[in-house]
Parts: sequence; structure tokens; C-alpha cells
Amino acid sequence: MSRILPTNENGDLDCLLIHTPKFNHYVHPFNKVQFVNLMPMGLLFMADLLKRHGFKSRVLHLGIEKLFTKDFSLREYLLLTKPKVVGITLHWHHQSFDAIEVAREVKKVLPDTFLVLGGLTASFFKNEILESFGFIDGVISGDGEGPLLKIVEHIVKNNGDITLIPNLARRSDGSIVQNTCSYITTKEVLDSASFSNYDLMENYDFYPQLFFFNFNTSPALNKIVYKSSLVASMYLPIGKGCTANCSFCGGGYDANGIINGKVRIVLRSPDKIIENIKDGIRWGFKSFNTDFDLPGQNSRTFFLELFKTIRNNNLKITYNFNSYSLPSVDFVDEFSATFSRDSQIIISPESGSEKLRKIHKGYFYTNAELLQTLKYMEGKGVNAGVYFAGGLPLETEEDVKETIALQKHLRRYKNIKQLITVPLELDPASPMFLCPDKFNIILTRKTFLDYYKGHARLWFDRGYYLSGSSEKEMMKTQCKNYCFLNPVFGKYLCYVSHTATKFEPNFSIRYVDTFLSFILRKLFK
Repeated sequence: MSRILPTNENGDLDCLLIHTPKFNHYVHPFNKVQFVNLMPMGLLFMADLLKRHGFKSRVLHLGIEKLFTKDFSLREYLLLTKPKVVGITLHWHHQSFDAIEVAREVKKVLPDTFLVLGGLTASFFKNEILESFGFIDGVISGDGEGPLLKIVEHIVKNNGDITLIPNLARRSDGSIVQNTCSYITTKEVLDSASFSNYDLMENYDFYPQLFFFNFNTSPALNKIVYKSSLVASMYLPIGKGCTANCSFCGGGYDANGIINGKVRIVLRSPDKIIENIKDGIRWGFKSFNTDFDLPGQNSRTFFLELFKTIRNNNLKITYNFNSYSLPSVDFVDEFSATFSRDSQIIISPESGSEKLRKIHKGYFYTNAELLQTLKYMEGKGVNAGVYFAGGLPLETEEDVKETIALQKHLRRYKNIKQLITVPLELDPASPMFLCPDKFNIILTRKTFLDYYKGHARLWFDRGYYLSGSSEKEMMKTQCKNYCFLNPVFGKYLCYVSHTATKFEPNFSIRYVDTFLSFILRKLFK
């Protein structure tokens, strides 16, 4: 049974927040894995906000319980804690099947508990979710901390009118009702609670051991990953919002407008971010990531001041920054002066074709500007990760050649530590999803039930294919030109691995695991 901390022993929970990964996912050549292990950053924040308002709240990461707690029972946990409100994250579409099935189990065990979903995917498909799954009581659209607090106040204290709770889609007399979408997060709210209060999380000491996927059938491989530098990376909550509209992203400017009703850009106080870094170090995180960037003078000035504050606090950390546009000279200078040599700035040109980059990227830059920036970073000793996207709509053979040529040139840079091409998947609310004709694609995922049924399987397709092509042909192009495993030898590794596994997700893992378990027992007694 999962460890229940003493804060729960004196009474039932007011609110339980659950993170559900995709339990069964296929990643070649690793076969069957547990995917989406990283929680949305706002989950701990909401739990801490509830605590500060006098409510008993906990965060339960079901992926941790499955990987590390052999005898864990969700049913027993629910009967022990008896939460009056249960919130389940459905942020990334990969969670669609498992989040719904966990919700089904929660309602079966505790039929009187108010069950609510939240996150980008739940927000976008709120009506369909409520129509299709009668055991779900509500969906919070967009920013959720304020509405969740009001739901808990309403349920626990019988205080407030549920019809006035903003952003809540709910049931009323057999119909679905959408309350006004009027709640938008402010800087004051984001600074009012902690994003890193891991005391509120069950089995929190295992969280730094999670990778973005873990091997649910192979403890030996998980131990190898944990001993490497791939895990224990904490995402820093810098703010909310985005000013870009990348074609494939479901969290961009237009998507925020659809989901939240309004577009808001909010930056947190640097002092609060410093508190998160100190908390992360104390909890055992080895590095920190930021996937939040608003190119422009005001935003970049914010980061320059943040970097100086990190230095003034003598925080020596490894830091990975996802730069949506090209980092400026002063940004690179401050980055170099602040962070360890293992840190890196991640740049995503998506394609070597400038024509395609204009179509698909929210912030455009030329190849010459890209190379100039990477050269300057190399001179300052700053590492780079360079990411491309496979399966871009409107890509021609000439575009493919331009990308291959650019990637060959980039291999000359000693500071580029990652040079990979990631297959695109269709995000709900992305421009590609909303306007497929504009991108000359055919959608195979159009509704929430499409995502739910798709993720019920181990295998999951991209959600679209190019007009005049097929998804299988897209994958052949991907493998031939942009191998994820290795740009030079990958196709040979892939062939050997596929031949060995015979496309069976668990074939090779059983034999590899047996060998690795023996070795690791010798290394880690």
C-alpha cells in the first residue's frame, strides 16, 4: 500500500488530485513503456493553494504507485482517504484512455464524490466528454485553480452557488451546462502558493526517478536510466500563456483563446522561481527545465534578470532552456555566466526549409541566422539541442533535401549535444487540427472518442496523414531520412531491433531484462 502521510490520519480528504500516465505505450526500440510520467506543473500548485485555504488535499501519481508500490490498490486508497472532491488531469491527449478509466474506477468506489477533469485536452473536448461519460460530474476549462477552490468550498462547506463557479462545464437535470468562462490566472494568484510543495504528494521521493517514459516491465532498465543523467529534471513554472501559433501545438495563442475564452500572458515573480529552484535541489532534482519563452525585449529582459538573481543566490544548477526563437547575444552571455557546462539551449527550427519554417513556426528565422547563433553559442561554451519535426504538412522532396543538408552541416558543431527529428502527432486545438484543409492533411483523429479509442491501444498513430500519401508512407519517409535513433546508423539499428522483436512489444524486453537484472544485481547490491 502507498505510504499515507500523517496529514491524512486525522480525517478524510477534502480534495484528491490524480495524475494518470499512459500506462501502456510503445516506443521503439524500447518496446512497452509507461508514458507521460511528468505531471502538469499546476497540480502541486492547486493542492498547495487548497491547503493554504484550510482544506486537506493530496496529489496521487498513479504511475509512481504502479512502478514502485507493488501492492498498491486505488480502491483501498480511496476508501481510506474518502476524498469529497477528486480532480483528474487530462492535459496531454496521450492520457485520454487511462484518465477516463481511472475516473470510472473512482466513481465506482465513491459514487457520491464530485469528480472533475481539467487540462488542455479535457478543456477542448469538455462537452463531448460529459456527453460520452456519465460518471464525470464536471470539466474545468482553462485555468483551474480558482474554479477548483470554489468547487471544494461548495462541496465541503456547502458554500457558494455551483452555477456561479467560473469555467465549469457540468450536468444539470440531465443536460450539460457551461458556466461563464471568466476566470483567468493573475500574477498575484501564481505567486500566492507553491509549485514545489512535494510534501503534499504521495511517495514524493520516487518522483525525481521518473523519465518522460519508464519501463513498466523492466526494473533493471529503470535503474540504468536513474543512474544516468536523464532523469531528476524539474520543470520550472515561469508563467502562463504563449504569443505564438506553431502549426502543430495545442497550447499556442489561438488555442489559449479557444480554451480560456481570453488570451493572457502572465509572468511569475523571480523570487518565487528561486524558491522553486531551492525546493527542487532539496528534493533531489539534478537539473531544471524551462519550456516557456515569449520572444521579445520584455520577456528576454525578464530572463536576464532571473539569471542574475540565480547567480546572486549562488545556485549552481544544470539548466535546459527551450528557446522558441533564436536566443540573443546578451541572453547567451548571461546563460553562459550562470549555468553549468552541462546546460543547454534547445532550438527547434523544425525544418531546413525556410519556406516550411514560415508556415509552421510561430517565430521565423533564416538558416543563416540559426548558424550564426549556434556559432556564437559554441564560442561561449554553451551547449545546444537542435530539434526537427518529421511529417510536416506541405513538405516536398526539395524540403527534405534542404533539411538533410542542414542536419549534415550541424553535425560539425561540437556544442550540439542533441540533433534529432521527432515525429509529429496531432494536438487537439492546434492549427493543424482546426484547419486541416489549410495544411493539406487528412485527420484520422477528429473527436475525443477518437483519441480515447486510439490510446486504448499500445500503438498510436499520428492522427493525420498527408493528402496524396498514407501514414505508412509518411513513416517510411521519416525512417529513411530522419531516423530518431541515429542519423547515420539508425536505419541499421532499427532493422536489427525490428527483426529481433518481430514487432512483438514484449519479446526482446524479456531477454534483455533478464541479462540486465543479473548485471545490475552485481553492480548495485
